[in-house]
Amino acid sequence: LFRSTFRPVKGLEAVFEYTYQKQMTDFTYFSGMWQATDIQETTKTIPSKDYYIARHFFDTRNSFNAYATYKIDVAQDHHFSLMAGFSQEDYDYKYYNTQAEEQALIDIPSMGNAQGKVTVSDSYADFGIRSGFFRFNYDYKGKYILEVSGRYDGSSKFPKDSRFAFFPSFSMAWNVAEENFMSGTRKWLNQLKPRFSYGSIGNQASAGYYDYIASMGLSTKSTVWLNGNDDANYVTQLGTPGLVSANFTSGSSATRRTSSPKASICRVYWASQPRTRTSAKCARAAGSSSWDGAATSARRCSTTWDSTSGTTNRRS
Repeated sequence: LFRSTFRPVKGLEAVFEYTYQKQMTDFTYFSGMWQATDIQETTKTIPSKDYYIARHFFDTRNSFNAYATYKIDVAQDHHFSLMAGFSQEDYDYKYYNTQAEEQALIDIPSMGNAQGKVTVSDSYADFGIRSGFFRFNYDYKGKYILEVSGRYDGSSKFPKDSRFAFFPSFSMAWNVAEENFMSGTRKWLNQLKPRFSYGSIGNQASAGYYDYIASMGLSTKSTVWLNGNDDANYVTQLGTPGLVSANFTSGSSATRRTSSPKASICRVYWASQPRTRTSAKCARAAGSSSWDGAATSARRCSTTWDSTSGTTNRRS
């Protein structure tokens, strides 16, 4: 993981993050052959044919995020913040497995030394996601709060013509506890904040790597109408193409676009004894780089209070 932060001017912070992950396995195995005798004193050769296996597997993942945040206060009471950024991730997976029977030279087994059947199997998968995102915040004296955010997400799991979609969201809140007419309740009420929010998010988790492509099953060793006991009696069989919905997009059932209006009182805190606020700290993280249904932002707040009964920490 590489992370670099730049602060070229006051109020501006730019962050670049890069993550690279790779897993790789190379495996070989030779069975050999040995004699065994069962309880009836019958001698058997195990296995009936020796075999050599060579297997290779790897997957790689690249991910990077670049975003910048600018904060400015106007006339001390008006607080503005704007964040914008770009993220991209790609994943590649490959698997190969080969097996060769009846080695001519058991001391140096290999695929080329096979005198019997050689079978090969493999699998692969890859996908990529790309996103642009932004978030705008405004509050007046911590009383009236507005947030507007959006993501423009694209995934290779969808057809080329409908690969990208825009997902906006916004929220408004009123911190009633900070109003002057609530000053008489501050000894027992710490926070009262009605909030309304509405937004939509993308979800690619339920979509396969290539679900948007009509695929046909392939078997190179079909024994339809043939004697399956004879290795020579194989035919290649090609299945019927599958059906793909013409509406396989970000709004399809496989990848629902979810809209969720909410109106609620987010937090209410009270204390049995008078308390004095000594410190407060809030931080907001950048938007999620993966288009997996996660929210476009995450918030972490902590406030410390003093009282005669001790210190209380609150986190949200």
